[in-house]
Amino acid sequence: MQRYAKWSAGCCNFIRLLGDAGQDYKEIFQESYGRAIPSAQIGTLEHLQLALRSGLLGNTGELVRAEVFLGLLEQAECLNESGYFIAAGVLARAVLQEHLKAWAEQACVILQTDQPTLDDFTGALHESKIYPLTVMKHIEAMAAIGNSATHNKEELTQDEVTQLLTEVRDFVCKHL
Repeated sequence: MQRYAKWSAGCCNFIRLLGDAGQDYKEIFQESYGRAIPSAQIGTLEHLQLALRSGLLGNTGELVRAEVFLGLLEQAECLNESGYFIAAGVLARAVLQEHLKAWAEQACVILQTDQPTLDDFTGALHESKIYPLTVMKHIEAMAAIGNSATHNKEELTQDEVTQLLTEVRDFVCKHL
């Protein structure tokens, strides 16, 4: 029974990490807790494995990363709405940089520095033909607003940060 409980808990955790993509599978594992391993659970795991391999659910790591980034952006939006737009801009810039870092790692882009910056990721991804010049220019525009927040530039406005939050959210969702 202990081995089954451990296995079942692991399955429930996996389903949780799938986020919205795992909602349809949640009941199968929660309802079966404490009983012998039903064939429905094994069949569900086999289906999930096939769906993941086929790219139907996306990469689990990407899904988790997207959830984390979107959660941070929600926090930034709350900060922005409360008048802390500088902090919101810094957080949005950090999300953008971490997203580009993960994208570079996934694409196996090699960077020439041990401490890469947002600009390093942006340039390296473009040079590797991961995205066109127009996408690079869009990233640079978002980064400029984020940099203004990071350096607490007086000319930065809350409207610019609000736009940055929208653009970073859209960018992360579009380029998972």
